[in-house]
Amino acid sequence: MKKIMVTIVFILALTKAVLASPVINSVTFEPSSSLWVGESLTVKVNCTDELNSISSVKLSAVGEDGYTIPTKDLAFQSGMYITTIESLYLSYPNKFSASITCTNNNSESVSQTQAFEVSSFTTTISSITPSTIYLGDLIEVDVVVKRNNEQISSGVSFIIKLNDSLVQPKVQPPYDPSKGWIIYLDAPNISGQYSLAITTSYGRVSDTKAISLTVNEPVLFSIT
Repeated sequence: MKKIMVTIVFILALTKAVLASPVINSVTFEPSSSLWVGESLTVKVNCTDELNSISSVKLSAVGEDGYTIPTKDLAFQSGMYITTIESLYLSYPNKFSASITCTNNNSESVSQTQAFEVSSFTTTISSITPSTIYLGDLIEVDVVVKRNNEQISSGVSFIIKLNDSLVQPKVQPPYDPSKGWIIYLDAPNISGQYSLAITTSYGRVSDTKAISLTVNEPVLFSIT
């Protein structure tokens, strides 16, 4: 009987120790684990133990090129442990491995590794035709949109302005692998200098490029 009691006490003690060990229930990246250059990253961790004795939650992140973000101490807010990785640390394309370590008052800890990446978003007005624009012309503007070094072929939208006035393309811009996105516009009905600004949006990110256009009066020929 004594041996049975000792065994039961040992099992209860072992069970209590297991229950007391910290557990990482969830890790959330906001706005996403896929970021754009210029965005910051908020990390939210749900870490608990049976005794509510979590003493610290830390995050360290290393890029695939070895770039190391200083270790972050997460603060407890509204039931979560939270920190922000500032955009200055995320200033160029990279893929990061983030290690989250949760420790309790008994110096017991648990770790979990999560990944996030940073991408660049670039737009280029690569071509405008015709090279000399006259009243009544149909203008073709080719816009190359890239995530890092790869063209984006879907999910893109455009806001187009001539001299700060919103204009609509002739048709919804198609995508051509050799040209990028093709925007067709009617030439203004008054000759002169114009500023053409194209804002390209893709999800949370956008970029604006502006160029100058000259619209000419048509050349008149006469035979005498």
